[in-house]
Amino acid sequence: MQNTTTQYESEANNPRIRNRALRRKGIAALEAGDHATSRECLRQMYRDADDLLYLKRVLGREYIERIGMDTTPAEEKYGKDWLDRDI
Repeated sequence: MQNTTTQYESEANNPRIRNRALRRKGIAALEAGDHATSRECLRQMYRDADDLLYLKRVLGREYIERIGMDTTPAEEKYGKDWLDRDI
């Protein structure tokens, strides 16, 4: 069995677990009227290239830029100019 410290470290580095915690925090902040914290939770969530492309198509480039999402996965898969091109 893993020791507690190693278990916590691996959970903190697991994007799915981290996203779940950020989602809960963001929803709670939104329900409390704290839009800034809710947006910050959205910004911190990990998204793979396909998720980012979907968000671009549905919500637009401006949304991704305004929130300040990490677009590295999409840049690696589609190229640095992926937001400027129709993919």
